[in-house]
Amino acid sequence: RVDPHQMVYVGDDPVLDVDAANRVGLKTVWVKKSDDAASGETEADIVIAHIRDLPKALQAIENQAL
Repeated sequence: RVDPHQMVYVGDDPVLDVDAANRVGLKTVWVKKSDDAASGETEADIVIAHIRDLPKALQAIENQAL
């Protein structure tokens, strides 16, 4: 029972993951592959290079909300 703006969607596809999640109001983290030059129509809140960077990304999103 949370509002969309309280959720974070993590994905590696800028269109299917980031754009779709942004459209419904979720915060987004894009796990961008090094060879991925394409982006979607919207921007992720945070872009990371590896899933191991996710804890820092989530902390940064939480700090933005404060």
